[in-house]
Amino acid sequence: MSDQLVLKPDPIKDRFARMKLPAAVLAGAAIILCAIFQAFHLGSVFYVLVIIAFCVLLVGLWRSIPQNSYLELQRGGLNIVSEGVHSFHEWQDLSRITLMEEISVDAQEGTNGPSHYLTARVLGPDRADPDGVTNATDADVLIPIDSYISYRRYSGRTEVQENALKSPQDLADTLNRWRDFALNLEIGTVPTPFVQVEGSPMLDLSLKLYAKLSS
Repeated sequence: MSDQLVLKPDPIKDRFARMKLPAAVLAGAAIILCAIFQAFHLGSVFYVLVIIAFCVLLVGLWRSIPQNSYLELQRGGLNIVSEGVHSFHEWQDLSRITLMEEISVDAQEGTNGPSHYLTARVLGPDRADPDGVTNATDADVLIPIDSYISYRRYSGRTEVQENALKSPQDLADTLNRWRDFALNLEIGTVPTPFVQVEGSPMLDLSLKLYAKLSS
């Protein structure tokens, strides 16, 4: 096993995820602009220009979005970089990584596609239950990982990186294998804990984790 493994989000999925809110704002602004100037009877040319401007702004936004989030697996621990903010955790201080699947249930549309997260607890002095499941209520580390998972190959990624990012399960197993190796445990003997939740408990958890990182 090497001394370091850097795992980055799929560049396409990452940019799409970051563009959702700005694209919605731009689309809303374009609709409002068209509604305001509709009374002036400016003709179809005006609306074509608005659409062109909207597309140009989207392309510029797409190209300007930096990729400054990644996971850095080291012999000594896990370095989480989120929007340029570093958070380092030694393996010995972290519980086994849990794969969390969040299912959103809509009363009318039924079950939506799941979202996936990696969760872990910072172990106390007693190191109690290091291999137990980490639920949303007791997580100290939360990593959204859907943007990392890529089912296609792209240049610049090694075979090890490709294998680690094929599925949420592969990514969670990779982190736990690094943890086992660092702690001199038999690799893969203890399976990756898995928990499934319904609804949207992630908002309160995200605020809790942000407060911890900021303190």
